[in-house]
Amino acid sequence: MGSYFEQARKLCADMTLREKLGQITQTVDGYHCYEKTADGIELNDTFRRVVSAYGGIGALSGLLRADPWTRRGYGNGIEPAERELCAKTVQDYLRRNTRLGIPALIELETAHGLQALGSVMYPTGLCSAASFDPELYGQMMHAIGTELKLSENHVAFVTMIDLARDPRWGRSEECLGENPRLAAQLAASAVRELRRAGVLVCAKHFFAGGAPMGGHNQMEVTAGERELREIHLVPARAAVEAGAEFVMVAYNTVDGVPCHANAHLLRRILRDELGFDGVALSDGAGVAMLCDQLGVSAEQAAVMALNAGVDMSLCDEGPFLRLEDAAAKGSVLLSRIDEACVRVLEKKYEAGLMEEHAWVPGAALEYIESGVGQALAYRMAAESAVLLKNDGMLPLRPDARVCMVGENLDDIYCLLGDYTSPRKDGEGQSVRRALEARFPGASFARGWSFSGKPTGNDLAALAARSDVVVLGMGGSSVRDFETAFESTGAAAGSTYFMDCGEGCDVSELTLPADQLDILRALKKTGKPVAVVLICGRAYDLREVSELADAILVAWYPGQEGGRAVADILAGDVCPSGKLPVTFPRSAGCLPVCPDCFGRARTYTDGSDGVLYPFGFGLSYAQTRVVSATARMTGTGTAEAELVLENLSDIPCVETAQVYLHITADTRMHRRRELAAFRRVSLPAHEAVRVRLTFDLAPYEIQSDSAQVEVYAGTCSDCPCCAALTPGKG
Repeated sequence: MGSYFEQARKLCADMTLREKLGQITQTVDGYHCYEKTADGIELNDTFRRVVSAYGGIGALSGLLRADPWTRRGYGNGIEPAERELCAKTVQDYLRRNTRLGIPALIELETAHGLQALGSVMYPTGLCSAASFDPELYGQMMHAIGTELKLSENHVAFVTMIDLARDPRWGRSEECLGENPRLAAQLAASAVRELRRAGVLVCAKHFFAGGAPMGGHNQMEVTAGERELREIHLVPARAAVEAGAEFVMVAYNTVDGVPCHANAHLLRRILRDELGFDGVALSDGAGVAMLCDQLGVSAEQAAVMALNAGVDMSLCDEGPFLRLEDAAAKGSVLLSRIDEACVRVLEKKYEAGLMEEHAWVPGAALEYIESGVGQALAYRMAAESAVLLKNDGMLPLRPDARVCMVGENLDDIYCLLGDYTSPRKDGEGQSVRRALEARFPGASFARGWSFSGKPTGNDLAALAARSDVVVLGMGGSSVRDFETAFESTGAAAGSTYFMDCGEGCDVSELTLPADQLDILRALKKTGKPVAVVLICGRAYDLREVSELADAILVAWYPGQEGGRAVADILAGDVCPSGKLPVTFPRSAGCLPVCPDCFGRARTYTDGSDGVLYPFGFGLSYAQTRVVSATARMTGTGTAEAELVLENLSDIPCVETAQVYLHITADTRMHRRRELAAFRRVSLPAHEAVRVRLTFDLAPYEIQSDSAQVEVYAGTCSDCPCCAALTPGKG
């Protein structure tokens, strides 16, 4: 039990059933609770009615949220200087106008920055994962947590449990890669640093949502128990062990059972096995979705979810409020409601809500303007860009005449990804503006458009006046304020082109046709072409790889990403990112993760399925693995030693990686499992010795005669370096 359990239990004992339901039911979203008037911020009738009916509010989600879904922006949303006053207005009202005076937890989406006006928009999860740098990711999340804390908010929603196992899934951009151990280290660092900043952490989403059938959002997951445990449970375990106070339940079903009604997942695995003692929070309208998934009434859905282990219902739409009638009929044990209510109250004590404290007007704005977040956003964008190809074109000469082509190079929103707040001028810089600052006289042409409309550019003439071409390619998660949204927040339609983001799944991984047409046309000019891929998922890059002279994957690098891309192209930053997901040759080759079972087979059409492997990434420096060895260091523990050498005149950063393949066991093991990794600085013309330790226990070797093949190098395709005989131990 938590340290505040007794206080929470005593408070719960003084509450009526209605007051308890008010604590575990999030009936109204925060952005629906206020209006901006000439006199400031006023709580509206929607908020007041809920407080009056249920004697309080357990939590408010998205009080500061501004985006197309909420229809909040500059003018009618909470601006940075108003954040503390807005929160204080809510809490003062609850203290004065409810019997027990219990304040509300305030939650916000923070996966790559606060989804609020004025906040720094950092690289998305998939981009950050390409850094292979848990320490920097932790620093970034600490900055996000600090801003959240200064804004008088309490709970950070962060996607960190989902794994991007199918690139067709639109939410791949949110994930910390496809690999469980990479994601686990990043997730643990995020949780620790958010908590150190003084906020509570909600880890999303439990469970296995990143492996939906056909890449369809919210669809069935058919993985067996071993797949669930060895892949999807790894980052979840890391987040819980690091201290995540909330876990958000996933929309999908697992083996036919919706996660929101799955006691095996929420009670036996999450609580009994992982030891989670925090709040299991539904996803938005997740309890209500049970009505359609299982064909039950709202009351039955609430009973199912509560009994399965859901403590609090987000965007409830009514079901949890039906628990009052259900309890009266004896269909729900009141102890279940008490259990959930106590957990929510515990978190309020933990967040310091039960005691009034001094608030500092303008503290959040001062922190935003300090530049701390912007500097970290730049570092992460610069570390995460992955150089896939370079035929000597990059870095560009300082005096190069650069021709930029591509709509996404000229739009800051193309760099930001989904779950993004509106931007004001000066909050970030497009790739075009950043390159123009580095290369005076650079020219620009749209060349192609996401809308598919003709651009009317004479590309041949532009290219003729230039030395090199920088071509923006990729997809889009850009939403607009005319978008219709479902109750969950997923897009139901958009006037903008979207092939990524929540609810935007695709059947193919091909780039828009007019982008490829432009690449072919530019190639005919004879000028070297560097492709900057701005994206939130892996694409089929076969033709791009054949035609382009260089390929830099920038992902969705955030508001400072334009500057980071420009500095990499100019040579001020040596690229060091590694692929956190495998790039397949086509969607028809999926799955292609190196940790699938069995050996990789070649299709009869000659394709082995993988175009660029997990962990791959080039540098401007030339490096090599001089030697690699492995040895047992104890019962179940081992160490790999690599010597990496930089043969170039420039310093660089490499990522040492160790992979395992276990053979001669009584069961089949995965082809290539990441066991350890570390970023290593390599001075010019020097060699560095790197030791990476790892534990064999997670691989559950069954036989004393099993062999562990160790692959060590700088990506998952590196050659075998040693074999271990670990013994059953």
